[in-house]
Amino acid sequence: MERYPLKAMQHTAYSFSDFRIDLARRELDRAGELLAPSVKVFDCIAYLIEHRDRAVGRDELIAAVWGRAEVTYAMLGQLVIKARRILGGSGDDQDMIRTLPRFGYRWVGDVAEDTIVIESEAARTMRPPVSSPRPRFRNFERFRRVLPVLLVPMVAAVIALAVQHVRSPSTVRIPDPLVQASEAMAVLPIEVQADGSWSWVRLGVMDLIAERLRGAGQPVVPSENVVALVRDLAHAAEAVRDATGVRQVVVVNATLVETEWTVRLTLTSMQGTERTVEAHADEVTIAAQNAADKLLATLGRPVPQSPDELSSRPLAELLARARSALFNNELEAAQRILESAPTELQRSPELRRRLAQAEYRSGRLGAANERLEVLLDEIGTESHPRRRAGVLNDLGVIALYSDRPDLAKRRFNESLTLLANESDPVELGRAHTGRGIAYALGGDYDHAGAEFARARVAYGIVGDAVALATIEMNEAVLEIRYDRYAAAQPMLERAATRFEQLGSRHELFGANALKMRVELALLAPARAYAIGVHWLPHLGELQSPRVKRSFLLEWARTLAASGRMAEARMTFDALTQGSESDEDPSNFSFEVWSEHALFDFTEGRVDSASAMSKRAIERLTLPDDVPARALAWLTVVRALTGLGRDAEAASETQRFSEWARTSGVTIARLHATLAEAERADREGRREMARQSEETALREALQTGVPAYIAEVADSYAPRLLAWRELDRAVTVIGSVSRYAANDYRCALLVARLYHALGRHGDWQTALQQARALAGERAIPAEIVSPPTDNGPRIAGIVSPTH
Repeated sequence: MERYPLKAMQHTAYSFSDFRIDLARRELDRAGELLAPSVKVFDCIAYLIEHRDRAVGRDELIAAVWGRAEVTYAMLGQLVIKARRILGGSGDDQDMIRTLPRFGYRWVGDVAEDTIVIESEAARTMRPPVSSPRPRFRNFERFRRVLPVLLVPMVAAVIALAVQHVRSPSTVRIPDPLVQASEAMAVLPIEVQADGSWSWVRLGVMDLIAERLRGAGQPVVPSENVVALVRDLAHAAEAVRDATGVRQVVVVNATLVETEWTVRLTLTSMQGTERTVEAHADEVTIAAQNAADKLLATLGRPVPQSPDELSSRPLAELLARARSALFNNELEAAQRILESAPTELQRSPELRRRLAQAEYRSGRLGAANERLEVLLDEIGTESHPRRRAGVLNDLGVIALYSDRPDLAKRRFNESLTLLANESDPVELGRAHTGRGIAYALGGDYDHAGAEFARARVAYGIVGDAVALATIEMNEAVLEIRYDRYAAAQPMLERAATRFEQLGSRHELFGANALKMRVELALLAPARAYAIGVHWLPHLGELQSPRVKRSFLLEWARTLAASGRMAEARMTFDALTQGSESDEDPSNFSFEVWSEHALFDFTEGRVDSASAMSKRAIERLTLPDDVPARALAWLTVVRALTGLGRDAEAASETQRFSEWARTSGVTIARLHATLAEAERADREGRREMARQSEETALREALQTGVPAYIAEVADSYAPRLLAWRELDRAVTVIGSVSRYAANDYRCALLVARLYHALGRHGDWQTALQQARALAGERAIPAEIVSPPTDNGPRIAGIVSPTH
């Protein structure tokens, strides 16, 4: 029996002339021949067809295709020409796409619809892989360094940082102010001159050399970054320099002649100067280590003393082979290599640590924790401080995964103490990042920000582009927590660009999930939808269920905000069913309940909304859960009121208010104040309701967050209209009228205002705007009927075109 109940989902393919476009599969064909339009050309055609019942403004089309506002109308015009050409026209003809001067475009070709039934994307991606009872995570070496980004529910999409390193081609070259790795060097993949059985040398011995240099205190770009950036050796140095900021690269050549290996290292600088060293040995790992030591000597750095177990030739090769498998995303192969070690090597601390990392990347947290605890007891504080610090960082990660932030903080504190006199930027960055996460989980965002800033400096020393982009994403999350959504927007854009360049798929989806959330807060659902529709077809590339769920939650919210209610309902249902089927549900699951409850309430399923939001309130208890808990509590109060259970609603409002006052979070206080206002109005205490609404509006305006202002206006303005306090209604609705072109609720408020004022022409314009944004949402009947008179004359009222 399948663990998750699946739902069928319908989608529509459109036929016109001899063309057919399938939006779900993103396929466009002509007379059965598959065409290959660019992504933006496809999105342009699809959007115009989907909205063929009306004209589409240029700004709206730009937001749908590009997802940002700085695109020029000239760029849009060129895109439309390309779309016309791929549809068989000259670029100027208007048989399919008609130009509407000074406004935009409209699809005018005849279209037939074909309904296709498929398994929903949400349901399909919620189901774990058939081959394994739990997700199999990959590339644990990279996870060892960077850690999960934030374990708070809001960014569950980036918990499994690098669970699978899926590299995607990219020619993007962006200067990154985050990277200040002028003293660092990068070791490139090795050019191996030997038969195919030695292919593991290319990456495994590359990392061995990097570790040897790093052990002497030389800053070295993490090998994971190098592997992600290098598409071909011919342009490897340029690619790594552009992305990481390093000025020196180490080119390595390994040649086997009969039984002897020669490993040559050439250090090249941006100025073209070179230093070359080479070493010879029967074992490639020994030759590589000796060559690295010679390079260190030329740099004037002391040669590090190898731990006893690493002087073993069999172990050095074993670890190098395992590293190579990891860099190629072959986790199970890496585990087999490590587990195949001879008995005399099984006690090696390095090997045991690698096995523990493989265990926790595979989800076996208990086994990994037990192995690392034993290892920690054996490692002396004075004899091996860096090794002990690394194990402490691993244990800190497991504590974070296990929702034990206080224990994690203690682990990272001890690690940082040990690293105080050590030169190890990577482990230092890990410890500061982990401690920042622990602070964030406790709601201490000031200290979290300080830790991320320290981690940024540490990672910058070695040019770790992935970690630095991750830190920037974490800092964007803190901006969101401080209600600075506009400030978070460019940070997330930069992080997403970097993740895409590096092929960091899971981090990329985490950043795009957050970008959707930010756009919704800025009342730009069309931009959020453009982000989601662009990345949704690639969701199947991910291995982490948690990353998928986080993305799908933001997608469900975006669908609801865009009026695509049927799709939103399917996605919410799949998410909720998946979270309830989890053997070990996380707080992310409870955030799903909170959002699903709100959606059910807006859809009129009040009983369901009441039950689900109550469950969410009881389970969302961590400091970082405050926004989701506050939303659930407001939904409970409204649902109980809608069910006529006034005494219970009043009791919940009191509990809500008492909790919100001590939360220290703006959105919690704002939601509680709205609940108080709505209860006061229900009980006939109009003055108390007005005072509460004014308090909420004042606080929302102080934050400057459009979504907060709109939420208060949506509660307060209809009440003012009902009280016939039209002067104040004009002011309140005027505060959100600027968003009416993009946001349905704001457009509806403007239509309500002109209906109440009896301004027939303005009401018609506003109603048309609301209908354009409604999607599957029904316009309230009282607004649809024409105003009965010209209403009162009020000066300074807002324009419906704002």
